[in-house]
Amino acid sequence: AEIRHHCGFREFADPVMQFRMNRWLFALCWTGTDRPGVLFDRATTWLITQKVLLPAVTTLERHVAKLRSRVEERICTVLGRMANPATQARLEALLTVPEGGHLSVLDRLRKGPFRRSAPELVRALQRVEEVRRLGIDVTGSHRLPPGRVQAMARFACTARAAVMQRLPDSRRLATLVAFVMNLEASALDDALDLLDILITEIFAE
Repeated sequence: AEIRHHCGFREFADPVMQFRMNRWLFALCWTGTDRPGVLFDRATTWLITQKVLLPAVTTLERHVAKLRSRVEERICTVLGRMANPATQARLEALLTVPEGGHLSVLDRLRKGPFRRSAPELVRALQRVEEVRRLGIDVTGSHRLPPGRVQAMARFACTARAAVMQRLPDSRRLATLVAFVMNLEASALDDALDLLDILITEIFAE
């Protein structure tokens, strides 16, 4: 106790230090996509720098995991609010396979144009229109860190529909919203790129 007092060390349970560390960790989790192990290492470095006595490893692990989970829940909540009940039903339908088909709607929308032809341009424009008809309200997207939204969208672009269906309800809805938010921009870019290629070829001829 005398050594702690003389050197100015503080306990991990100190309310002031807990508040400062939680606010710092929350900002890291909100804006970044670091793995729990990386967050644990950064939290340890922060505690040493702030002259806070290190707790047991499992105590700090649980603390980091709990705060990271809170951030993910908040992000999922904000994303979920962008979809009204009708839109939520349309998003859930993306994971289903139409009767007589082999691909889910999600798999079909993920595929951009792959031929240089006028019919392919029409299909690309129809893809943009289909995404817009899902009716995602993006007015609140400025409140979310773009990196976190893009990370969820990348997961939706690579994960199988069956994997998406096994996600918890709030996480599945948030992932689908993030996917559609990014898909509208990328689908429009694909259509414009194909249009530019076709026009260039026409003038070249």
